[in-house]
Amino acid sequence: MVHHLAAAWSNIAWSKVEDALYYVTKHFGLTAIVGLGVGLFQYRKAQQWKRSEFVAQAIKDLESSERYRCAMKMLDFPRSTIACGGGVNIEFDDDVLTDAIPHESLKPYWTKEQEEIRLAFCEFLDGLERLDAFVRSRLISVALLRPYLIYWFRQLTTTEYKSADFRATIWNFIDGYEYQGVRRLAERLARGRRVRLRSPVGQRGRSRGVQWPMVVVQSRVETPPKPSTARADATVRIARKSLEKIGIQLNGGDLLTAVRLLQEGVASRPDDAELHYVLATALVQVGNTEAASTEFGKACRLDARLKRPPIRALTDTPD
Repeated sequence: MVHHLAAAWSNIAWSKVEDALYYVTKHFGLTAIVGLGVGLFQYRKAQQWKRSEFVAQAIKDLESSERYRCAMKMLDFPRSTIACGGGVNIEFDDDVLTDAIPHESLKPYWTKEQEEIRLAFCEFLDGLERLDAFVRSRLISVALLRPYLIYWFRQLTTTEYKSADFRATIWNFIDGYEYQGVRRLAERLARGRRVRLRSPVGQRGRSRGVQWPMVVVQSRVETPPKPSTARADATVRIARKSLEKIGIQLNGGDLLTAVRLLQEGVASRPDDAELHYVLATALVQVGNTEAASTEFGKACRLDARLKRPPIRALTDTPD
């Protein structure tokens, strides 16, 4: 009954709209229609302007945070010394940043400076997550964010500015702590933007009805590495740094090579908790979870600061 009443009321309401449009067209003619079109155009322009102001204010609010600005400086400069939150002075380069931001499953404890670096990147990524939420709610578009974010996503996704080790480690950090909005923004920005070619100055192609083609302008933002790839690369990097401390070189290499050399290192240094822990994480990546569990146990017994991570969490990262 209610459904039929709603349908009847809808028909009555629509008939009234049709009657109103007919009345306006009959008595005011084309002028009213043109005026309505101009009004709609001005309304859309006003809404676009409000959205632009909203984006500018949102970016300003993010950049008002000291740690957010610290993360921007770390991405911007190859090396520098900055004062970050908590009154900590941080001297950094790509190697320092890469050592500070592995996921906790790869490196479970850090120095005070490394903790501050991690907090700065967490705040930066939290801000990007907030912007992605605005995009998904259709409050704003990626096109409005592009001028503000394109540079920073080039830093995160390419090796033009930052090292390959940093790129792998930061994306392992992003995926490990489930910053899914950051990955979505990166993938959207990597698609480039579609624009229509215009006729050269002095030609009258547009006035003659020529339809100029659409082209994609590339943004120079690369598609982020898959979670499994970033995790494997970060694991190899951690293994290489750990092996260097005991004089074993892992030049490039893959996970299987890293596992073999780590096993040699553990055999020569059975009391080294870090080597046991890194070997365990590498064993997880190659699928040997039983041996990994044994190595995690040995590492935790040798160093009480270490905690055994849930192995399933290390293996179930979706691609």
